[in-house]
Amino acid sequence: MSYKFLAHIEPGKGYTQHAFNVLDTQGIDKYIADHTRPDTSLYESIHTFREPKRSAENVEYASSIFIDFDNHWTGYTRQDGTNLIGLLEPHFNVDMPTPRQVRHSGRGLHFYIALEPSTDIAKYELVARQTAGVIDRLIGIYAPLTNQLDADMGAIGPERIIRVLGSWHPEAGVKTSVIYESNATYTLDQLIDNFIPTLTDVRQGKITAQA
Repeated sequence: MSYKFLAHIEPGKGYTQHAFNVLDTQGIDKYIADHTRPDTSLYESIHTFREPKRSAENVEYASSIFIDFDNHWTGYTRQDGTNLIGLLEPHFNVDMPTPRQVRHSGRGLHFYIALEPSTDIAKYELVARQTAGVIDRLIGIYAPLTNQLDADMGAIGPERIIRVLGSWHPEAGVKTSVIYESNATYTLDQLIDNFIPTLTDVRQGKITAQA
């Protein structure tokens, strides 16, 4: 049996989390519909889990790297995000992996790097952290030309929950929306070979990845 998690934060009630059997599509859809409100933050897990426990060791397999870039100081509009993607596009699949999707989260951007499924979670966490660093450095180059963003390096784990697409960011007063999409997919080894040469020894099996 596989599980996914949904959670929400609403005024006066704090944080609430629920585990759903992935086959319970009716229950999942109802939860999302019930909590898609302007005053409520709504989240879902990126990956599925073997048991109703949200932990890295319980992840079935990794299929996406999620990187959260935030601006908590001046705000970050959808147009800010569109401008940044225009600057980054020449670097896609050259200096950084091409995102499968980029979303405007309300106060920043969510980058998703699609993966061929992997059960090597320790290697995933190492590659994900390094990939976030690669993208963060490129974004930093363009900071003088666009609004500042910083990667949340504490939110790299595969057990991470993220804002549901189309749900509200109450503080920003906007819904999460897609600003870029592609068909790009990578293996963990392809990410190492093309963008993270410092992990070559992990790629060649000389060093065991440790999260």
